[in-house]
Amino acid sequence: MRRPPRGIAENVPGGRGLIETIDSQLRIGTIVLPFYSNIGREFRQIAKSEFSVEDLTEILRMDGAIATRIAKRAKSVPQWKSRPVRTLEDVVEILGVDVTRRMIEVFMHQGLFIPRNERYRRRFDAVWRHVIICAHVAELLAQREGDPGKSDAFALGLLHDIGALGLLQCAMELEYQRWVKAAQIDRELATVIAKHHGSFGSLLLKRWAFSREFLEIATAHEQVDASLSSSRPLVLVRVANDLANWIEPYERSVVRDELVANSAVKSFGITNETLDAFRGEIVASLALIDFQLGNGTEW
Repeated sequence: MRRPPRGIAENVPGGRGLIETIDSQLRIGTIVLPFYSNIGREFRQIAKSEFSVEDLTEILRMDGAIATRIAKRAKSVPQWKSRPVRTLEDVVEILGVDVTRRMIEVFMHQGLFIPRNERYRRRFDAVWRHVIICAHVAELLAQREGDPGKSDAFALGLLHDIGALGLLQCAMELEYQRWVKAAQIDRELATVIAKHHGSFGSLLLKRWAFSREFLEIATAHEQVDASLSSSRPLVLVRVANDLANWIEPYERSVVRDELVANSAVKSFGITNETLDAFRGEIVASLALIDFQLGNGTEW
């Protein structure tokens, strides 16, 4: 395989900062942001109402790779192993509408970011694990409020850190094309993601024609304070993010005292007395993550 052309990092002593290089190479088209898929657009359109078995079957027909992955999971459901899985309708009926919906949403967004360099796979996996946990927690919080739009809550949790995935993809492409050395990426990437994943996520979601609500949450999910004057979806994602980091630290560790003292957490009816019970709900829901991804993690 022919090596890509030499980049400025090999020709200029010291090079430039990683975020400046990402910005400049995006502007000139050396690296290209992912394009949102047809299945994604169709899914988001249907998400404005309630999904049906027929809706999800039609979406699965649009993407054979996702349909195959989900069909394999349906065939592994213990109580249905004796039932033949012949059609996509069978797949959706075995898994159920809600589980199928979540799996489609996870898999179609994972397909936008391909870690073709093994050096990056663990980083991608860590982000995906965190946002899937956050998505499940956000959906549980929405259910506690009697919110019928739980599919949006799942999507808001899933996409709040989409900028981290985008920056990982950019760094991987820059290293592959030899515009930035691996050593510089290792030094700077964590700081770049911490400082810029919100604004970069907003850029991606705007490009994909998501609503202002999604853009706001990508930008401000870590900056918003605990005050209830913020928009309710933003408060929901911030609380879901904190609970996800409490269950399994990703960006930072969250301690129990910090959670129960938070007025936004209390607004969902979660107190020191009820936190353990809610953790049980979360852990039960998280079993679906390992079913979806084929893992065997103990929670």
